[in-house]
Amino acid sequence: MTERIIFRGIGYGVQFIELDDDELKLLLDEVEESEDVLSVKNFSDLYDESYYEYGLLHPNEDRLTLTINEKECSTRIDELISKCSDPIFNIDVSSEKNLLVYEGLETINFIYTADEFDLEQLEINVKTVSLPSGETHTLLNPYYKGNQFDYSDATVNGRFRIFDKNGKEINF
Repeated sequence: MTERIIFRGIGYGVQFIELDDDELKLLLDEVEESEDVLSVKNFSDLYDESYYEYGLLHPNEDRLTLTINEKECSTRIDELISKCSDPIFNIDVSSEKNLLVYEGLETINFIYTADEFDLEQLEINVKTVSLPSGETHTLLNPYYKGNQFDYSDATVNGRFRIFDKNGKEINF
């Protein structure tokens, strides 16, 4: 019998590139002159040449549900988090350099289909992302027998942010 495991929640992704002072000045000048911010080179480079991290937001940050064969099992999420054997991996986006950051939020389903489901084989990897503004997000990535889940049904909303080397956000 095929069984479906579905995590429903908010996916959070962060991408960033470091900029020296000259690159930051050039970026801000180009943004001021451009009618379409996405046409500015650094913004398009962000997708190709940046560091990227992604996962589901922790239930403390937003609603996260777990269903197994359409049966509500969300109470098991905290148990799965607590049995995470890997140390929490911290990603510190703050830097001694200026940063161009893209944050994406999306409503998403993480789906896994198994022939026979064994709850003991379900795991969650936990990471924490810290932004220069002091904001932190805890990201969860589910695995079943060491395999990642498939993503589906995403609705993406995102924003670009610029931080100077002191961690102050620059409005543009």
